[in-house]
Amino acid sequence: METRAPLLPHNDTVRSEWIDFNGHMNVAYYVLAFDRATDRLLKHLGLGEEYATRGNFFAGCCGPKAPDGSFN
Repeated sequence: METRAPLLPHNDTVRSEWIDFNGHMNVAYYVLAFDRATDRLLKHLGLGEEYATRGNFFAGCCGPKAPDGSFN
């Protein structure tokens, strides 16, 4: 698979509401930041939302969803 251009690093801003009372970034927001970066990587590789909405799925995970939302 060829990509169009080099993958640029994902940049985001740590928001004040992501910081806990100890002045540390809350673990849940680390997950959010990594999720956003992963979405960018998948899009770059041609495996993003457009790919998934065409009925494709990743690494055989669960298979496509049935109309009622369950997995086949």
